[in-house]
Amino acid sequence: MILITTTPPRRQRGMALMAAMLILLVITILGMAMFRSYGMQQRIGGNTRDKSRAFHAAMSGQSYAEWFLIGNNGANAGMTATCSGVAAASTTTPMVCSNIIPTTVSQPDTWGAAFTYTPTGMSTTAGSAGSYAKVPQFYISNLGSATGGSAYKSPIGQTQALFQIDAAGWGSTPQAVAVVESSYVVSAISTTIPPSSSGQVQQNVFLGSQQ
Repeated sequence: MILITTTPPRRQRGMALMAAMLILLVITILGMAMFRSYGMQQRIGGNTRDKSRAFHAAMSGQSYAEWFLIGNNGANAGMTATCSGVAAASTTTPMVCSNIIPTTVSQPDTWGAAFTYTPTGMSTTAGSAGSYAKVPQFYISNLGSATGGSAYKSPIGQTQALFQIDAAGWGSTPQAVAVVESSYVVSAISTTIPPSSSGQVQQNVFLGSQQ
């Protein structure tokens, strides 16, 4: 009679499976972290781009307002009015406000009045590539004389008036907004000064200067 002895199989502990699952979990966490970081960088880049576009849009409105002040041989600076509501900029409309802009100038929705300026080629069509949420707007406050009062006249006949220009611009969303501000002095020389390079005698010359 032949006796056959068998050895019972050893109990499986499953260490290899546990190690594989642990490695898979670590790789999954690292992958999710990488995708999250990539998405965050994309959002930061998008926000930076939008803020830059809003800033340059505001600067375009500010430059237009400064150009307006010295336009028409400086006569535009003398056309003041009580401003209310939002209207499109026009060289034939008084756009210098006798009522000073509110102190909450950093919040364009509290201005109460403004003039809009649309740079050439700017689009505000929602959903289109490169479009802006709104066109830039500006507000010109008449501050009177640079030294106080309605105007200042120097001994040589130079009259100076001080203006505050505030402008706001938006990026592709209403949340991307930038506000810029400048002080602008318009000087009028009422006395005759030497001829220009063309030989023409100059009178009542208006000059603009930014501060």
